[in-house]
Amino acid sequence: MTTPSPSPSPPAPRGENYAAPLRTWPADRLPLPAVSVETRCARCEQPWRIHRSMSGYRLRCSCGGWLAVPYQEAEIEKERRRLAPRTTTPQISAQGSNRVPTPAPPREPKELVAAEVREEPPGSASTRIDLAAIPASPTARDIDRGILATIAVGGALLGPPLLAALTYGFDRAVDFLPFTSLISGALVLVVGSLTGQMGSEGLRGARISHYFTATVLAAAGVVLAQAWVEWAGGGAVNPLVDIVEQLGLPMALFTLALCPAIFEELGFRGIIQGRLIGLLGGVGGILVTAILFTVAHGISLASPIHLLLGLILGFLRLRTGSLYPGMLLHGLYNGALIVLAAS
Repeated sequence: MTTPSPSPSPPAPRGENYAAPLRTWPADRLPLPAVSVETRCARCEQPWRIHRSMSGYRLRCSCGGWLAVPYQEAEIEKERRRLAPRTTTPQISAQGSNRVPTPAPPREPKELVAAEVREEPPGSASTRIDLAAIPASPTARDIDRGILATIAVGGALLGPPLLAALTYGFDRAVDFLPFTSLISGALVLVVGSLTGQMGSEGLRGARISHYFTATVLAAAGVVLAQAWVEWAGGGAVNPLVDIVEQLGLPMALFTLALCPAIFEELGFRGIIQGRLIGLLGGVGGILVTAILFTVAHGISLASPIHLLLGLILGFLRLRTGSLYPGMLLHGLYNGALIVLAAS
């Protein structure tokens, strides 16, 4: 008598998006396999190919669930090497003359959990914008919020001085700059408080080397700006000279160096750039932010310098993970030009 063979077990159910086309992050380009991580959503099994810069973060999947981006083996090995001991503990032999280097006890590497958001110390070289708060594929709501945040920041920075000029005349607008700068700054802070993480994520410390880099870039920017004005200006009158004469040097530094350094960086490199990077990617977000920064300062002879300065500030913000080096660069650059105009 033969025993009937057991019937094969039914196949495991697949997620609703198991056979769906591959989705990518950034959404507008296909990352190369060498610099990407391939994974599936645990909820719907949607296949994804994600740039490895997102390793350890989370993305919002098309099904609405959270997608944990795993670490690559290379990333794990890199983390282990980073945590490996680099020094040795010397021991004195019985004779007391020879030092025998003995490796220090190894540190336990940090557990790399895919669903965990990796946290770096303030000012770390690998610190970057918290992309966990940015959806993989921007929705219409994300786009609307980005546009509204950009309009709100532009209105906060340009609205008060323009209103003063229209009310009291453009000839007297300079007299009201100290007040309109403070009002603009207060409005930027309000916009920042309403944008959540994008308005405050960059308010953290940076390395000393980052501040040194900002100082060097500010000095180079001043030299470049002076050379550009002399080459392309054709003897044009520097508008900063009239502003310094009307306000005085201390008030001019407060109005045109300190206030812009704080509030323009918070508005452009904090609120606007954070949103645009989520919509356009890193390079696209920095470029569009720099263009908006240039337009906000008016189309003039200095526009190429403003565009270059905006790009430098954008990449410095992304590289350091902090707004403070950019604020230092911005303040030193504007302040130096004001002092030169007053001399």
